[in-house]
Amino acid sequence: MSAPSSSPSTSPSTAADARSGAGFVPEIQGLRTIALLLVASFHIWFGRVSGGVDIFLLISAYLLTRSLTTNAERGKFTRPITFILRKFARLLPAAVTAILLTLASGFLLIGPRHWESFAEQAFAAASYTMNSWLQGQQVDYYAQGRTDASIFQHFWSLAIQGQVFILWPFLHLAAEAAAKVTKIRVRWILIAGSSIGVVASFIYALNLTAVNQPYAYFSTPARLWEFALGSLVALVVVYLKLPGWLRHAMTWLGIAGAVSCGFVLPVQSSFPGWATLWPTISAALVLVAADAPRTDDYRGNAFLRHPWLQTAGEYSYALYLTHWPVLIIWSITTASSHPGFLRGTMLLGIATVAAVVITWISEKPAAKLLARDRKLMRERERWPLFVPQFGFRALAVLTVCVLLAAASVVGSRTIYEHEKVVEAEQSKNVDVRHMGAEGPANASNFRPIPGELIATEQMGAGPQNKCSQDDPYWSDICFEEGDAATADRDILIVGSSHAVVYSGTVMETARNLTNGESWHVRLQGAPGCLFVDPGNTGNACADLWTTADRYIREQKPDAVLVVATQGQQEAPDYLHNVPGEDLVSWVKSVTAQGTQVIAMRDVPRFNDDMLECGAQKGWDNPDCIRSGSQESPELTQYQLDIEAAGGSWVDLTDVVCPDDMCRPAQGGLVTYFDYSHLTDAYARSLAQKTADQLAPLIGWWPDKVWAV
Repeated sequence: MSAPSSSPSTSPSTAADARSGAGFVPEIQGLRTIALLLVASFHIWFGRVSGGVDIFLLISAYLLTRSLTTNAERGKFTRPITFILRKFARLLPAAVTAILLTLASGFLLIGPRHWESFAEQAFAAASYTMNSWLQGQQVDYYAQGRTDASIFQHFWSLAIQGQVFILWPFLHLAAEAAAKVTKIRVRWILIAGSSIGVVASFIYALNLTAVNQPYAYFSTPARLWEFALGSLVALVVVYLKLPGWLRHAMTWLGIAGAVSCGFVLPVQSSFPGWATLWPTISAALVLVAADAPRTDDYRGNAFLRHPWLQTAGEYSYALYLTHWPVLIIWSITTASSHPGFLRGTMLLGIATVAAVVITWISEKPAAKLLARDRKLMRERERWPLFVPQFGFRALAVLTVCVLLAAASVVGSRTIYEHEKVVEAEQSKNVDVRHMGAEGPANASNFRPIPGELIATEQMGAGPQNKCSQDDPYWSDICFEEGDAATADRDILIVGSSHAVVYSGTVMETARNLTNGESWHVRLQGAPGCLFVDPGNTGNACADLWTTADRYIREQKPDAVLVVATQGQQEAPDYLHNVPGEDLVSWVKSVTAQGTQVIAMRDVPRFNDDMLECGAQKGWDNPDCIRSGSQESPELTQYQLDIEAAGGSWVDLTDVVCPDDMCRPAQGGLVTYFDYSHLTDAYARSLAQKTADQLAPLIGWWPDKVWAV
C-alpha cells in the first residue's frame, strides 16, 4: 500500500502553506481551528484549560512525521539542519511580531513594575525556552491569579514544540540510516521507535505528574509522548482502510471529545497524566478518519471542511499568539480575572484583529519569500547530506527575526534600566519635611515617590554601616551609625523587617539633631522575627533576641525600640502576651536596668499589594483604600500593661491611616511598597509624628525633628 503524498506543512503555524500542498487534508485544518477556538474561549470566558493545546501538539507531530516519512520512502533522506532552519524561518516572523506588539502594549499600558519581568519573558519566548522559565518560576498554570500571570506564558507550548522540531528530524535521519543498513522498511523502524517513545515518555509523565504536577505541565520529556503518539498515528494510518460509516462515527466522536474535554476534566491540575489521553485520542480519531486511504463511500466531513473553519485556520497560529497577552494585559490593568461575556467577546475581537495584522504583515510575506527558494532547493538536492539546502531568502528572514527579537529584548531592558535611574534620581535625598505624613491632605499623588521600580528597594533609611564580623553582638541583619564610644545617646532597634522600617524613622531624627547631641543607632533584625523570650537558641530569631538582650545588659543603651504587635487587616492586632512571647515581662526587666523601651504598635497589614493597586488603578483610587487594624479592649489593656512596666507606647495608626483609611500614597509619597511594609521615604516622614508622642515620655527625645 502506498503512502500518502507529502504535505509541505508540519506545523500548526503554517496552515496557509499546507493548503497549497498535494497532501493537504481539510479536516486537519478544521480540527486545528476548533482546537484554537477552544484554547482562546476557555482562557477568556471560563478561566480554564481546554486541552486544545494537546491537540495542537499531536497534529504538529502527525504532519511532521507524515511529511518526512513519505519523503524517506521516496528515497529522499531527511536533512535536519535544512529542516530546522526552514521551520524556524516559518515560525519566527509571526512569533517575533507578536513579541514586539506585546512588549509595546505592556510598556504602554502596564506600570514599570512589570517591565523587568517582561524583558526576561520576551527572551524566553523568542528563544523557545519559555517552558523552562516557567518551571524555574514554579508557575502553576492557573493556581495564580491572572493579574500575576506571565504575559508570555502561552509560549510554553510553542517552546516544547520548537524543541521537538529540532529533535524529530535527527530521529528520522537515524531511522532512515538504520533502514538503509538493515534493509528494514523505514516506516516500521519509526513505528517501533515511536511506540517506545510513547510508552517511555508517558510513564515518565505519570510519575512526574504524581510528584510535581505544575512542573510536569511544562516538562518537555513529560510531553514527548504526545508528539510520539501523533507520529505513531501518522505512521500506521496508511494501513487502515475504514468504511465510511466508521469514519463518520470516529470524526464526530473525536470532535465531541475535543470540545467536552475542558468541561469534564480538570485539565490544568491533571495534565500531562492519564487525563491527557482524552484530547489526544479524540484528535487521533479525527486524523485517522480524515487521512486513512480513501474509499468510495466516504467524501470527508462537511463540518470540518466548512470554508469558515478553513479560512479561520489560516489565522490560528497568530490568534494563539495574541489572545493570551490581550487577556493578561486587560486583567492586569483592570485588576480583574473574569471579563464576562461582553468584555470577553471584545477581547477576542481585539486579539483577532491583531492576529489578522500579524498574519498579513509578517507570516504571509515570509511564506512567499520562502516559497521562492524552492527552485534553489531542488537544484541542491544532490548536495551532500550535511550541507544545508538553504536559500538566501530564508537566511534573510531568519536574520531579520533574530535581530528584531534581540532588539526587543535589549530595548525593553534598556527602557527599564533608564526608568529605574530616573526614579532613583527623583527619590534621591527627597525632603520629607512637607511630604507623606507631614504633607497636606490635598497633596497630589500623581507620581508619588519612590517610583514603582525602586520602591521595594527602599528599606535602607536606617543605620548604614554594616556591623563587622567580629562584633560580639553580630547578627545576620546588623547595621549601626554614629560612634558608640562618644555618642550622647545609644539606641538599639531590634526585631523583624517592620523594626527595620522604623529604623528609618529613628535615623531621620538622629540625622537632624540641632541641640549639639549625637546618637549612636544600632539595628539588629531577622526576617519575620517577632518577639520571643530571650534565652532561647537554635534558630536565627531566638538567637537574635538572646543576643539583643545580652547587648542591653552589657552595653546599657539609652533606649531600645521594638515592634510590640503584629497588625492585621480589619482584625485586632496580634499581641505578644502569651508564654514564650511575654513582651510585658521583658519590658519590665529592661526598664529595671535603666534602659527606655519604645514599644511601637505595628502598622496595619493587608491581604493584597498596596503598591500594585496604586500603580495599576491610580494612587487616589477608592478601590485601593483599605481599613486598618481594629482597636480592641485587649489591645488597650496590653498598652496599659506595657506602660505600667515602664515602656513608652507609640501608635501611629491614625497617622498612617487617617480616619481609618489606609491609602497607597499620602502626601506625595508611596506609603506601602507591598502588603505590609512602609516605604523608606514614608517611614522617614513619620519622624515628627513619632516625636510628638515620645518627647513627653522620654525627656531627651527632641520635640522638633526639623528646624524649619
